[in-house]
Amino acid sequence: THLSKAAVPSKLHIGLLVNSLQHNTDQMLSAVSVAIDTINASPDILPETRLMAVVKDTKGDKTTAEKEVQEMVPDSLLMGVIGPSWSSIAIAVSQKVATPSSLQLISYGSTNPDLSSRAAHPFFLRLCGSDLLQARVLVGVLKQFQWLRAGLVLDSAEYSQGLYNEMIEPSKAIGVELVVIGVADHSNPDFSGLVEKTKALATLVTIVLVNEPTLFFKAAFKQGLNGAERQFLAPTP
Repeated sequence: THLSKAAVPSKLHIGLLVNSLQHNTDQMLSAVSVAIDTINASPDILPETRLMAVVKDTKGDKTTAEKEVQEMVPDSLLMGVIGPSWSSIAIAVSQKVATPSSLQLISYGSTNPDLSSRAAHPFFLRLCGSDLLQARVLVGVLKQFQWLRAGLVLDSAEYSQGLYNEMIEPSKAIGVELVVIGVADHSNPDFSGLVEKTKALATLVTIVLVNEPTLFFKAAFKQGLNGAERQFLAPTP
C-alpha cells in the first residue's frame, strides 16, 4: 500500500531506552544518532519525513522503564521503542506497557529465551540471539575442538548467569565439564584474582561470560596469561 503525500507525516518519533549504568551507553547513543542522521539525509528512504529520537534513561530499573515508556504511549508520532537491553526490564515493559498498548518494542541486547514467545510478547523483537542459541553455539565450539573441560569466568549480571544456565545441560549431554572459576561483581569488576584462578585451572579453554570481557583480557595480559597454551571464548565484544 502506498501512502498519498497528504498521508505521509512530516515527523516521526523513535523511543530510545538507555541504561546509564551500562558502559556502552555513549556508543549506542552515537550509533543511533548516526543512523537517524543518515536516514534523514537520504532522498530515497523517508524523503518527506524527519525522524527524531526520544531518549529515556531507565537507570537499570524496571519501574522507571515502565513509567518512561508509558509516558511515551500517547505520542501519536511514536513509531516504536528501541530497547531496553536488560532482559528483566524488557519482559516487564513488554508485558505491562508494550503489549497492552500495541507498541512495538525492539531490543538490541535482551537475550532471555522467554522473550521468543510470540504469544507472551507479540510486540517484541530483538536483534541478538537468545541465551539458548548462544549456548548451543558455545557448546558446539567445545564439541568441535574436543575440549572436554572448560573454565568459565562469570559476573553477577543476568546475561552472564542466564547464558551459563543454558549451557549446563547441553554440555553434560556431550560429556563436557564446565568449571566456574569465579564470579565478578558486574558493577565493579576486579579481574586480577580471577586471572590468577584461571592460570591455576588446568583447562585448554576459558569462556569469559562477563559484561566487559576486554577488562578481563587486559588483566590477563598484564598478569602474563596470554600464551598459546590457553584459548578464550567470549560471546560479547
